[in-house]
Amino acid sequence: MRFNLVFVVGCLSLISICAHAATPEQIYQQALDGQSQAQFQWAEYLRAQPNADYRDIVAWLTKAAQQGYMEAQFALGKIYQYGRPLIAQDVYHAEYWYKKAAAQGDKQAEQEIAKLKTMPVYKLDAPVTTDEAWEIEWLRKSAQMGDSESQYQLGTLYQNGKLPKNDKKALAWYYQSAQQGNLPAMRALGFMYYTGQGTPAREDLAIKWYTQAAEQDDPIAQRKLYEIYLIRSQEDRAALITAYVWLYLSVEFAFPHQTNLEQNAPELNDLAQQMTPDERQVAQQQIQLFLDNTRYPRRDR
Repeated sequence: MRFNLVFVVGCLSLISICAHAATPEQIYQQALDGQSQAQFQWAEYLRAQPNADYRDIVAWLTKAAQQGYMEAQFALGKIYQYGRPLIAQDVYHAEYWYKKAAAQGDKQAEQEIAKLKTMPVYKLDAPVTTDEAWEIEWLRKSAQMGDSESQYQLGTLYQNGKLPKNDKKALAWYYQSAQQGNLPAMRALGFMYYTGQGTPAREDLAIKWYTQAAEQDDPIAQRKLYEIYLIRSQEDRAALITAYVWLYLSVEFAFPHQTNLEQNAPELNDLAQQMTPDERQVAQQQIQLFLDNTRYPRRDR
């Protein structure tokens, strides 16, 4: 119910602004200028369109949420809680954004956090059974012997609370696993460093680990890098090129048989429109260099 209410509030806000002569184009420009309310309203405007692309919606909501806009934080929590087209369910991202909203006094966010704990993919409060305790002990031994997958799995148990929740231990096990090239562990490290879980937030280390995952053709990590560099591009023009490169690659690797990527990926096309011809040429050169050196054969471009 609250999710529908957020949508209605966003639309009503958009209607209210339009009634005062602000057009969707003006709201979009305000969003590009970094106004968090406009970013939220633009996300809700996109949501109301036929065949809405939730990747665009999440990108704009994230911008607003990172500036402390509570409604955007709640909306992100709801999207990640259940997943949406092209957006995978991620209860840990959901919890992260719900907690941000709850810290600002959002009571509904507190209720949603409680609901998360009852979801089968979460089960924070579920007691460990005898069989599970035996399995965890063997998992721990395997991790201590250096098995990267066991190290990653043990990290998830500490992060999601199946073992006593300990983000520092989760971070340590993810690190050991990532050092051996485990892709999900690299991605998990990127998330923890970016959000400051188990460690002070370190965007530089988040970029480091997301990049290592992205270089293994992981479209999720590539998209995370796009989101980080897109925010940076507000103050650093060169970051716009990097954002475009990672967004292009995320679409390329997620949809390997797609053609005319810019035409079929609205946010990619929007980003391209913000770039000069020289910037686009540099971006295409970087993309081609990456594709030429990838370990995995791709379709002819």
